[in-house]
Amino acid sequence: MDERTKLLDIMDYADIKHINFDKFYTWNDNAPSGYLIGYIEDTKTGIKRGVDWGKWANDFEEFKNDLKRKFKKEYRNELRNSRDSQVAVLWSNYFNAKYKEWHKAHSSSRVVVNSNGDSVTINQPDPVLYKDDSYEKLTEEERKVLEDYIAWKKEFDGKYLYNGATDLFRAPQVIGSKVNAIYNRRSKNRGADREGWWKARRHEYGRRILETFTKSLRDTDFGDDTTENDPVTSLLPRHRFHNNKVERVPLFFINKLTGKDKIRLSTDLIGASMAYAAMGT
Repeated sequence: MDERTKLLDIMDYADIKHINFDKFYTWNDNAPSGYLIGYIEDTKTGIKRGVDWGKWANDFEEFKNDLKRKFKKEYRNELRNSRDSQVAVLWSNYFNAKYKEWHKAHSSSRVVVNSNGDSVTINQPDPVLYKDDSYEKLTEEERKVLEDYIAWKKEFDGKYLYNGATDLFRAPQVIGSKVNAIYNRRSKNRGADREGWWKARRHEYGRRILETFTKSLRDTDFGDDTTENDPVTSLLPRHRFHNNKVERVPLFFINKLTGKDKIRLSTDLIGASMAYAAMGT
């Protein structure tokens, strides 16, 4: 059974149980966070506990970006004068020690068996620090649909993406339709009245007209030049990789939408996942 057929099976069950997939999205700062309702599972008991996976991932991203800024400042001369391999070693040593410290304070861990049959330790949100009851508030049928979807995404990511390319509970980052953006803006305004709809429509139509007649360099929807050694290459001068872009993998819909694009995230989980699954074809 291929990836799309498995998705359709999940959708059919949800349709029978009258479950809307958009309720699995979490919100942050009055916009879709880009993450689904999260949970972790006790490998011994099988008990699942709700966690805010998005907040954990965002905290780690802030930590990593702050670390990059400090590294560039502390190793300014080395970045300018050293060879790429030397910079890579410096960054690896600098990052790894602090990486372990951060996860010791913010994460729990569990051992899983990867597709090669090897046991691998992975990090996940600390269940106390990032406790969230959104998962527990779902009905039994809703939890089944969410868990089936996450199981599908875990299998797909493990098959087609390199380790660390995206987070398990990060939804496919697809920019939605005009209607989806209006719906998100209405949800942002928390208004169920007519004025809430008109306010959202005016804002979205105005933004669309503006984009029609202006040029934008933002293009996170149709792919990315993400690489396996991205934390290192992002610290190096661009000219060092001119016409020599090694280990580049075309990845789609994994970069988290930020800024004004957040409100445009498609909450059509199945439709977005169908596009996401196209990476495997």
